[in-house]
Amino acid sequence: MTRGRVLLLVVLLAGCASVSPSPSASVSPSPEPRTSLAEPSGSTAPLDLAAVPIWRLGWTDGVAMQKDGLRPTCAVLCYGYMLDLDGLTGVAEAAAAWRFVNASAGKSVDDLRRDVPLFVARAGRDQFAGLNEGVDRFLANAVARNLPVTFVNHPEGPHAFDLDHDSETTREIIRGILAFMRCRLGAAPVEGGR
Repeated sequence: MTRGRVLLLVVLLAGCASVSPSPSASVSPSPEPRTSLAEPSGSTAPLDLAAVPIWRLGWTDGVAMQKDGLRPTCAVLCYGYMLDLDGLTGVAEAAAAWRFVNASAGKSVDDLRRDVPLFVARAGRDQFAGLNEGVDRFLANAVARNLPVTFVNHPEGPHAFDLDHDSETTREIIRGILAFMRCRLGAAPVEGGR
């Protein structure tokens, strides 16, 4: 799946628009996927794939929010490794153990864009070492710098609770994430709040 199609999926998940793919957005790979938004009037408008929300699940690099020309309107960071702050080394240790790229190595909360609202979801019973301690430290630093942060904690939620923990709390958090993204994209609320 190309970057454009993944970002398009995020827009669809947010319920922000229905999408009418152009011929170049077919199953065959395209270097520049094209899509268009279907307006309520039936007309179409180009979809700016560079200005969309970012929804990161799991291995989160909390500062890499403007790369590859992306201009995110908001970011949703769910139960992920963020930054090694104030002497913590959990992200670096996890990156070494599970061989993922620590794109935020050497970065701090000061490197975050102040104009990108953040939604941080924490899994209270996350089983990965150091993850929640890092999320907690990230939140403390973000609030101390008065960044636009919305935070929710799922007290009983394991890592990937949205996939593995069928509960009303999980569903409420997912509804909150979608509402956050809709609001930041200027989309009308979905009937029934879902």
